[in-house]
Amino acid sequence: MNYRQLLSSGVFRFCAVALCYFLAGRFSLLLSMPPGYATAFYPAAGLALGAMLTYGLHAIPGVFVGALAFCLSVSFERALPFNMATLSVAMLLSMVAVLQAGLAGWLIQSRRKHAVTLDSNKDIAAFFLFSALAAAAGTTADIGILRVLGQLTRIQADTNWLVWWVGDSLGMMIAAPAWLLFAGQPHKLWRSRRYKVLIPLGACILIVVIAFVFIRDRERDKQALEFRLEAQRMSQNVQSRLNHHAMVLDYLERLFASSSRVNQHEFSVFSEHALRDFPGISYLAWVPYVAPGAASAFEQTLNKDEFPGWRILSPAANADTAELQRGNGRAMYPVLYLTPLNHHPDLPGRNLALQPSSLHAIESARDSGETKTTPPAISGAGKQADSVSLFAPVYQNGRSLMNTEERRMAFSGVVTASFRLADILHETLSETEEKEFHLRFFDKDFPDGQSVFMDYTSGLKEAPLFQSAILFGSHQYVLQAQPSAEYWRTHISWVTWAAIIGGLSFTALFGAHLLMTSAHTHNVENLVRQRTAQLHDSENRLSTILNYAAEAILTCNANGLIQSANPSAENLFGLAPGGMRGRQLLSFFPDQKAQNLLRQQLSQVLPAELQLHHVNPERIEIQSQRQDGEILPLELAVTKVRLGQQTMLIIMLHDLSKTKRAERLKSEFVSAVSHELRTPLTSIRGVLGLLVGGVGEVIPPKTRGLLSMANENAIRLTKLINDLLDFDKLEYGGMQFDMQTYAVRTLVEKAITANQGYAENFRVHLYLLPDDTPGLSFVVDEGRFIQVLSNLISNAIKFSSEHQDVEIAILQRTDWVRIEVRDRGIGIPDDFKDRIFHKFSQAEATAARKYAGTGLGLSLSKTLIEKMHGGIGFQSEIGVGSVFYLLLPAVRTDEAAAEQSGSASETSI
Repeated sequence: MNYRQLLSSGVFRFCAVALCYFLAGRFSLLLSMPPGYATAFYPAAGLALGAMLTYGLHAIPGVFVGALAFCLSVSFERALPFNMATLSVAMLLSMVAVLQAGLAGWLIQSRRKHAVTLDSNKDIAAFFLFSALAAAAGTTADIGILRVLGQLTRIQADTNWLVWWVGDSLGMMIAAPAWLLFAGQPHKLWRSRRYKVLIPLGACILIVVIAFVFIRDRERDKQALEFRLEAQRMSQNVQSRLNHHAMVLDYLERLFASSSRVNQHEFSVFSEHALRDFPGISYLAWVPYVAPGAASAFEQTLNKDEFPGWRILSPAANADTAELQRGNGRAMYPVLYLTPLNHHPDLPGRNLALQPSSLHAIESARDSGETKTTPPAISGAGKQADSVSLFAPVYQNGRSLMNTEERRMAFSGVVTASFRLADILHETLSETEEKEFHLRFFDKDFPDGQSVFMDYTSGLKEAPLFQSAILFGSHQYVLQAQPSAEYWRTHISWVTWAAIIGGLSFTALFGAHLLMTSAHTHNVENLVRQRTAQLHDSENRLSTILNYAAEAILTCNANGLIQSANPSAENLFGLAPGGMRGRQLLSFFPDQKAQNLLRQQLSQVLPAELQLHHVNPERIEIQSQRQDGEILPLELAVTKVRLGQQTMLIIMLHDLSKTKRAERLKSEFVSAVSHELRTPLTSIRGVLGLLVGGVGEVIPPKTRGLLSMANENAIRLTKLINDLLDFDKLEYGGMQFDMQTYAVRTLVEKAITANQGYAENFRVHLYLLPDDTPGLSFVVDEGRFIQVLSNLISNAIKFSSEHQDVEIAILQRTDWVRIEVRDRGIGIPDDFKDRIFHKFSQAEATAARKYAGTGLGLSLSKTLIEKMHGGIGFQSEIGVGSVFYLLLPAVRTDEAAAEQSGSASETSI
């Protein structure tokens, strides 16, 4: 069974969830603070939530059993009996743990259609919010159950609710993501985040726990010291109070020692005032010393003076004085004066010499001259000490006696009092002290269970935090104190709580940050892998395209060094693979046109007007040479691109060898045919011209119309043949250009004059607009320039409506002359603009018939103007009209300026 199968098995899930819950609960007790088991971090709740998010309803048995085991372990620690009540409470709390985890899991997953990934701020915020809400519900249920069952008081419930809610909330916010790192879905995402989150998060938790334990121990020591100080103050109050009670006996002793005789009335007056001020005293009594054999005389004296019928009593009510004297012959200590008398009617006359504890205390007091204490008297229940009696010796005339013999000679009796120590303690302690302290007070000289006067520490296992010795009479008592739950509630260490809550809150936020960054890192890594794969595919595809492309493709940098060349380029020049890389681009193109174009692309910038229609790569026909010396006719296309900070040229080469061979054959055929047609066509045109002109006999009107039609077609055919011959000359270098300097306006006026008759036929007006450059000249071939401009003017005339104007303008643009021909005709369609300068190009087939064009004029004009180092362009809008313009280098001379000085501002022809 592999790791995945083990994780998916039901038994493993049950055992893992139950064990982890139990251990996490026990761990939380290490962070608990008094009172009880309150803890600000309960990771078991988070593990239960993580199990619910991972396994769903299958996690319920494990959570329930783990929670039940934890609750029972806490009950055993608190020494609670294992019975149905304890088991029922544990089961109810375990059910609440299951419902709390289930509620949190449902809230978190209700807004998601896929597994919980916690990879966005929104998801993490919702996770924290729903965890806190579920923790509030679970805590309320737990507190309610314990409150109903009487396990918590109202004050304890209020305090514990906040602590338990904080503990469960932080536990879910921290421990649930930790569980998901090992068992969450999808495994790949959580596994990639495991160590990136778990190690720093674990280190943070460890630091927080160490800091908390350190601060908690310091605060506990501080609280223990504060408790001891408060207990010490309470102990001092108890000692002071007991001392004041003992002083009553001292005052009574002074009364008897300072008087020769104290009667019953005097004794009662003094005693009543003392009992009123000190309610912890049960009674005050005077016990005279009756020497052996003097009992009868003592009784007679009392009967005669103060107490008629008074006699010394024994513990047995039916014994008389004579029997007592005969029975032991010892001294007697009868109770003579007693206050209050009505509360103790059996004490007057009682012989304390017959009580061993009292006799021992009286004789010890007589011989030592000090107050002596009897052992504790047991209450009626027989389980707890009730009171003690103190005996203070009285000597005749209050003399200072140095030894035992003198004391016995001067001894006249004892004054005694019974003290209810438990009542004195309750009287001394404030209400707050009784609530905040668990006290135990007992006689140290009698450490058995019957010497305890007060014990509120039963059931507490801890050793007392405070113990103090209390001296009362001749006995030493012990006062022990432990803090109660009320004390811890009123002495909460907020520093410790702030430390643990602040540290764990920071840990939760830090964990959220780690989850976000790890998820972002995982997504970035996935994206990088995808983009890398796509880049590799793109590179492979591009490499395949380049390697198998039929056209030669080169790239070079801004310095003209070839960076790459595909196999077609290397084969084209007859080089081995890699033979072109790193070599100078210009070395492969000795043709001057290629040199100019490439240098221009590498270094020069053309005027804006010449760049308007260079959207596509510029293409020229050149000649190059193979490695073996063979001449290559090529079409060269250059594109300049920028990749980042790098500028590069992309050169595409098309082998024109076959094309040129086919064109040469075609051209030779066209030239032969044109020459063969030209001579007879010239004769035919001449004859037709004579006939139409009226030479010869009178021709009927109908026949004259046919002859005119034939003459016009002969003219068109002659022009077509001339254009074809001009193209042939241009292509093969047979056309000669007579380049001279001319005034621009002069040649423009000649072209207008040459086309005036054509314009009149179409009822169109030609206008030469005024210009402010009378001395502007250029270098052109006069005939070819007039041919180009006439072609633009005739096209404008053809495509204009009747009575419209065609405007011709002469403009200067820096060092260039711009001649514009503007019409207001039909305009040029957008889909035809890219082909307008191609051979035999027309917008549509009907245009050739309607406007009697061949599609050669603009193509021939472009070639001619470029031969004269100029350019041609246009601007057009459908339904508005077109502007065709010529650009030629300007030459400004004084002679040309003088010639144009008298020109009219506007010419209308």
